[in-house]
Amino acid sequence: METLASILQTIDNLLPAKFILHSGACDEDVLSAYCDLRADKVHVISEDLKQYDRFISRQVVPHTFKLLPGLITARGGECAYYRASIERESGLLGLSELHPLWPNISIREELMISTTGLEQIQNAVAPAPNWLILNQLGAADIIDQALFNDLNLDVLVIRCVDDKFDQDELASSRAGKIDAIMFKFGYKLFASLAERHPKSCKRFYLKDWKSTLNMQLLDLQLEAETLRQAKNAISAELKLVNQQHTIARADLDSLQSENARQQEKNESLSNQLGIVQREAEQTTAQLEELNNLVRAQTESHAEEIRNLNEALEARTSEVSLAKEQFSSVSSEQEALVTDIKLLTQRVENLARENGNLSDILQQVQSERDEVLQLAKSTEEKLDTELGLAKQSAIERSELESRAEAAEKKLALAKNDLRDLRREFKSLTVRAEKMQDVLTQTRGHLVSLRTSLPAPPKPRRTKPKAAPATETNGS
Repeated sequence: METLASILQTIDNLLPAKFILHSGACDEDVLSAYCDLRADKVHVISEDLKQYDRFISRQVVPHTFKLLPGLITARGGECAYYRASIERESGLLGLSELHPLWPNISIREELMISTTGLEQIQNAVAPAPNWLILNQLGAADIIDQALFNDLNLDVLVIRCVDDKFDQDELASSRAGKIDAIMFKFGYKLFASLAERHPKSCKRFYLKDWKSTLNMQLLDLQLEAETLRQAKNAISAELKLVNQQHTIARADLDSLQSENARQQEKNESLSNQLGIVQREAEQTTAQLEELNNLVRAQTESHAEEIRNLNEALEARTSEVSLAKEQFSSVSSEQEALVTDIKLLTQRVENLARENGNLSDILQQVQSERDEVLQLAKSTEEKLDTELGLAKQSAIERSELESRAEAAEKKLALAKNDLRDLRREFKSLTVRAEKMQDVLTQTRGHLVSLRTSLPAPPKPRRTKPKAAPATETNGS
């Protein structure tokens, strides 16, 4: 025997329940059947709150369930609600509409409630419900409005009365009228479930998927033809693309080979570049070393030049000192010459007094001349060397050698001067000895003069001019 739960389960297998919207009495059989379905949402709009509370007190309700007060109407707004003595018959129908079904029914309470139109639900809830259960009488106006607004419902379950009821009060609840509305919008009757009252039932309507599928099949055939034509066009384009692809592939192979050759060239150039870079680095390092060496040599040469300049200044000062010493030696030499001249004069005087001493005087004069000649030649050499030393002051490389030579010659001159002084001292000693001899000779002569008779007066003779001339020349 079919029940509400079995019919709903069969329909759920065909058209799965996603969002169930229920309006009207919510007895335990209906709520229990909803719990067995796989709906994502279940909204129950009802004023029968006691039935709902009793149900949830005995059974756990999924979190997808939601109870909303009121009822669904065509337009929504404030409507009169009649609470009947039979709780499941409470709704928008008054006593006159319910009396043909239930002669003994009575209205316990009449009150105004807020109802909700389907259009309001469509605009307020997303996604829209695909199952609509109207467990209330007088649903013809509601479903006409609902379908007219294109709610795109898959399943409708509507409570109806038998067509044998000819009362106008139940016209909107007759099964024939509701069937006509449903057929008009493409729905077909799937099942009908009798209620306790033999002339009331629940009718299950499903979308006429066969007609819809036929229309969709025609659309798909047209679309398939269009796709076939598009496929032919695409095939032609594909052939052209394949040809272009073949040409492009050949071009790509050529480009790849060219790219490979270019890569080989690039690698070769990279290797050469690496070699050149390494050589450049080595050259740079060598240049850096040469620069450092040149810098060091430059600094060393600059230091040598400074040292040479200092040495030149020192040598110049030494030459100046040597010139001063030479000047002092020259003055001493001049004094010596003066002394020699005095000695010569004394010797000449002695020679005039004693002709025997002329040989000795000539010898002394010859030695004096040699000494003077040697001193003169030494002086000339010194002058020459000093002149050369002045001229070579610019030439740094020859300065030291010539300065050393000048020093050596100056040392030789000093040695010669010391030798001359020693010879002059020896000449002085000899002259003193000759003076003593002359003194002794004069004594003997005086003694001889006194002992001998006075001789005849001799003729006076002039002294020899040669020695005097030499003396003057000297």
